[in-house]
Amino acid sequence: MHISSPLILLLILSLIGTLGSGLSAQEAKQPEAEKEEKLSNLSAYISVVALGPVPQRKYKMPDEKDLEKIAGEDGDGRPDRKGQAKPDAGAGAIPILLPTVSGAIPPAALYYKSPKPKEGNPWARLRVGYNNATSITPVPAGITLKLHQLDREENSEYKTYMTVPPMVPATQVILFLTPDGTGSRPWMKTPKISTLNIRSEALRDKNIIVRNFSSKAVTVKIASGEPEVLNGGQRKSFNVEQKGSFTQIAAMIATSRQPLINTVVRLPAKTLTVLAFYDADPVTNGGKSVGVFRTTVSKLPPEVLNKPNVPSQ
Repeated sequence: MHISSPLILLLILSLIGTLGSGLSAQEAKQPEAEKEEKLSNLSAYISVVALGPVPQRKYKMPDEKDLEKIAGEDGDGRPDRKGQAKPDAGAGAIPILLPTVSGAIPPAALYYKSPKPKEGNPWARLRVGYNNATSITPVPAGITLKLHQLDREENSEYKTYMTVPPMVPATQVILFLTPDGTGSRPWMKTPKISTLNIRSEALRDKNIIVRNFSSKAVTVKIASGEPEVLNGGQRKSFNVEQKGSFTQIAAMIATSRQPLINTVVRLPAKTLTVLAFYDADPVTNGGKSVGVFRTTVSKLPPEVLNKPNVPSQ
């Protein structure tokens, strides 16, 4: 069988095209090169706040070991042979508050390894506010921050708890943590992380921001404005002109109309009032299934944010 030259040429071109398409597909599947991280000479300033239900505390009657701890060196908590009570007599009838189980509440502090530590311990600490505000702390910017937990009572090693993507230098951030687990130990799993940049362009002219981390819709009314309904995961910022000394803030669960907060706040210049809602245990939250977090943050001035600073412990 004779094959003409034009037909052979056509077959060769088709084969080359097929191979080229295959190579292009393989190249498309190759992962993009990871963006190189670089430690900045400027810090990011963060405050870590964990929002979640407060567990119910449990008690027990003291056993022999507990009585020894209570008595110390002065006695055993029971009457002596002569029938006279020792200093700790009657302690056996008082229930003892049990410590919370691991994972029932968030860590009280998180630790990271300083990229440029001073002499001594290379670990730096970040306080974690549990449904409360906490202090602002400078941390390394431009690099991934691996945060660890430490159980001092059990003399445990530093264990990785969560990873924070590289922070933008010269920013002021509230790092909100919410539990991703369920049951009696919701904080055993890595929590959900939500970042609020206090000095973002979107909040430049705002003095109140409301975030709803709860699973229920919440109705919010600021000053004389119209009520706003925020579903779970939504946020809303406001620029409220303070006409008097105080501004009213009120909120309720949208479906049941159960009040959550009704208060007045001051709105000083160069501050941001943050209001956040989260799922709570009604037993430990005054019968309400939604908790309220509120704080007023002073916006750090540019001369502080832009000051070269290597974080240390």
